[in-house]
Amino acid sequence: MKKIAFFCIFLALATFACADKLISFAELPQTAQNFINEYFPNIQINQIEIDSDDYEVNLGTGIQIDFDIDGNWDKIKSLQGLPATLVPTTVIDYINENYPNNSIIEIEKNRKTLDITLKNKVELKFTLDGDFINKKWDT
Repeated sequence: MKKIAFFCIFLALATFACADKLISFAELPQTAQNFINEYFPNIQINQIEIDSDDYEVNLGTGIQIDFDIDGNWDKIKSLQGLPATLVPTTVIDYINENYPNNSIIEIEKNRKTLDITLKNKVELKFTLDGDFINKKWDT
């Protein structure tokens, strides 16, 4: 019986330790603060959470930005569309030419690629320099 009680206490403590913690804007890494100030100035920050390996910032306009522990952005989402200045000009040119009247609703930056999701649910993959790789439909 003692083993079961010990296990339950351990599980509760482990769950608490891994839980997200709310922090202030000033507690974000400077890189993340600079990014938000540059691309999303004057937009209210609703909530910032930190866990063991990343930050999640929720802005008042429904934009969600995920940063790694060093403050570099990994993923940005918004159903209302994202600023074109977040991606290379060649990406915007490709989208405007092939998918006019569509906005970017999600950008995910990986080690070698940018994964872009458009409002019409088309997913596009580009190199970090903006060269087109492929596309697929989100189902």
